[in-house]
Amino acid sequence: MKAKIALAHGLLMVGLTAYAGPNVFFALDTSGSMHYTLPQIIKSIQEKAAVIAAKDGGMGVITTKGCGAANTTYLVPMAKNNDKEVIKAVGTITAGGAEDLVHLLNFAKEKIDAMILKNGECANVVLFTDDQDTCNGGKKHLDILKGIAERCDEKKQDFRVDVITTAVDDETKLYLDEIAKVGGGKVHNAVTVDEIGETLGRIVEGYQKKNTSTPLASTQKKPDGPGGSTAPATPAPAKQEKTLPAKQGGTKEEKQK
Repeated sequence: MKAKIALAHGLLMVGLTAYAGPNVFFALDTSGSMHYTLPQIIKSIQEKAAVIAAKDGGMGVITTKGCGAANTTYLVPMAKNNDKEVIKAVGTITAGGAEDLVHLLNFAKEKIDAMILKNGECANVVLFTDDQDTCNGGKKHLDILKGIAERCDEKKQDFRVDVITTAVDDETKLYLDEIAKVGGGKVHNAVTVDEIGETLGRIVEGYQKKNTSTPLASTQKKPDGPGGSTAPATPAPAKQEKTLPAKQGGTKEEKQK
């Protein structure tokens, strides 16, 4: 009896881990220039936190307010079912200081490295910012992201960086676009509460679709069905199609001319 119970428990745990939700780090630039946008970001995270937790997703919150590692804060440690803690903690965030995206992303890397060592899990990152890094020159942040991507790839775990920004100037957009591309994600321009909330919702839904889209056999069977049924029913058109390319070839050349 004990063996049967243990087996049933093991199967249950396999089922839970197979459909577990994604881990997400919310990385917030809380510099002075984010003063007007932060309340909208905070509200959006609070609204989506329960959704992520309900899907068995883990969440962590990292903030930066000024140059240097000392100004990077692990506001909410990564954990499952911590939506209440996330909702409460992000409500205390205020703006001030400068943008230090390098230390913000490096902190995320350190925490993801620790997760990989502990249980083989990775985490996606949603970066909220309105500017480039004003504390560090060069492209150290890109090397940091490549390092995370490589570690997660080794563990066959998904890793993605999406950037939600209010930036409008081309230089900043290009800078943020490099971050998103290296992280396999996108830059999303959003200003209002609704836009930020809807964007965050689409990002999280994208994680879920990727996690549940592995059994592709069902989607592959659909074209096979109609294809198999129509192929034997249309032998005549098949013969006509063989003679048509010679005529159509001339028309294609004429079009190219």
